[in-house]
Amino acid sequence: MQRTGHSFPANVLKSIRDRKKQKAKAAPSEGTRPAGTLVASYNVHKCVGVDRKFDPERIGRVIREIAPDVIALQEADNRFGDRAGLLDLMRLELETGLVPVPVSGNGKEHGWH
Repeated sequence: MQRTGHSFPANVLKSIRDRKKQKAKAAPSEGTRPAGTLVASYNVHKCVGVDRKFDPERIGRVIREIAPDVIALQEADNRFGDRAGLLDLMRLELETGLVPVPVSGNGKEHGWH
């Protein structure tokens, strides 16, 4: 296998952007979308980006860009202490149209770490 000079994350983003372009071309009307389901996994790293800034709102922007049908978020809560979730799930639902699915009994956390 020959290297292309592109990193894996860059290739994933390119694939997502290409899919969005295909959606735009394939969709004759705004309410129509291509067949298939896009499932994604996103490690939000405690909402701290590569710029080392804590920015929970950035997570919503990234999710909107990916435009998944289903997404699993990782590291979306405090690692120590009460393990409270770091994301405003109601806001994410409004911004992305995705509905949070609870995976544990504690109301503060968003799942497991």
